[in-house]
Amino acid sequence: MDNDDDFDSSVKEILRQEIGPTGIDILENFLKEAEKCLSLEELSDFEDFCYENIIDLGLGIEKAENVADRVKKIRLLKELKELKRERKSELLIRKKYEILRELGDISLNLNQLREAENFFDRAYRLTERTENYEMMLETLESQAELYLMMDREEEVEKRAKEMIKKASEIGDDVSEAKGIRLAGISSWRKQDFTEGLNYLDRALKIFEENDLFEEMAKVKRDLGDLHVDKGDLDKAIEFYQEAVEDFEECGRHYEKINLLMEIGMILSEEEAEERVIDLFEKAKEDCEKHSFDDLKSWCFYNLGELILEYGGLKRAGDLLKKSIDLFENQNDLLGLAGANMAYARLKKERNEFDDAEDYYKKALDLFQIVELPDSKVAAMYELSEVQVKQGKLKNAKQNLDEALGLADSMDMREMKRKIENKLNEL
Repeated sequence: MDNDDDFDSSVKEILRQEIGPTGIDILENFLKEAEKCLSLEELSDFEDFCYENIIDLGLGIEKAENVADRVKKIRLLKELKELKRERKSELLIRKKYEILRELGDISLNLNQLREAENFFDRAYRLTERTENYEMMLETLESQAELYLMMDREEEVEKRAKEMIKKASEIGDDVSEAKGIRLAGISSWRKQDFTEGLNYLDRALKIFEENDLFEEMAKVKRDLGDLHVDKGDLDKAIEFYQEAVEDFEECGRHYEKINLLMEIGMILSEEEAEERVIDLFEKAKEDCEKHSFDDLKSWCFYNLGELILEYGGLKRAGDLLKKSIDLFENQNDLLGLAGANMAYARLKKERNEFDDAEDYYKKALDLFQIVELPDSKVAAMYELSEVQVKQGKLKNAKQNLDEALGLADSMDMREMKRKIENKLNEL
């Protein structure tokens, strides 16, 4: 981006890609005149303006954060470029470090992992020049979190141990605990559950001594994940519930709601109907209270699917239809595919076979787009059942034949057996 026109055009293109014409309307409302260029100061204000408008449109917090981060990344890259023209100084190095760290965090949020790695590496090289331990510890933590996402456990362990060592040298208990937590996750990921538990317990104790509720919640969530991996679901739920309370204490409602739904999904496998419904109802209320429309769509979907399973067709239908509308508004194709599939099942239960066929076909198209062939097989199998009820035996057989080929290619033995039995019946 060599000039302001390129800078301005890049922002417009992001808005066009993410939101369509409405994104340009948001920009024009901010500037009052479309031709006006965005200065760095204006762009900084626009990030917040854009975020708030996307939330108001009901597109969800993830979409709002994604767009704001992409716009912010453009601003920071321009700031970084302009810093090169300034004379070298300690203040300049600090400013450059902060921008590189922030660019790394944003790239991480946007799942641009290689870019994030590059920004964090450049930031760490600056900390080595200044020998600033505080900056080193911050960057090591960011690098370790990145390598967790990249499934590079050896790199996570290396950064975690470096954090523990440097934090211990300067007496920074909290940073040491953060390093211990990351070492614990690394050990557990390598299936050393005993060492992982020891590390995480040590980290939790330090965070509890410092009343750091958000860090406590993260570790308890990690412990819950570890116990899920071990297959000890009762213990996992205990830690998840404690994490929910800590996230509530520190105001991290988005994380709290995600965990409530996670607990609900685990309990739903145990047929704990009333308790699961209560959890999803609580999650739904919190979503509405905090305007988390993206999470609300999943709450409606999960709750509707659960109630459908227990025969509550009227309530399930209302919830699933609302989830479809929300997923469509948010352009969440994965959620929309699942919701259409569930709504098709509801229509089948009501013997509304024409509607059921339409919704199964919508789900099929979406499963194809989001590349979930196993879900596609299930949808084709259920669609064939509806088509048999409609008397469309030729269509049913075509769907079963295609589903059988897919199931065979993916070694879905149980599903393959069911499809073969259905074909024999025809």
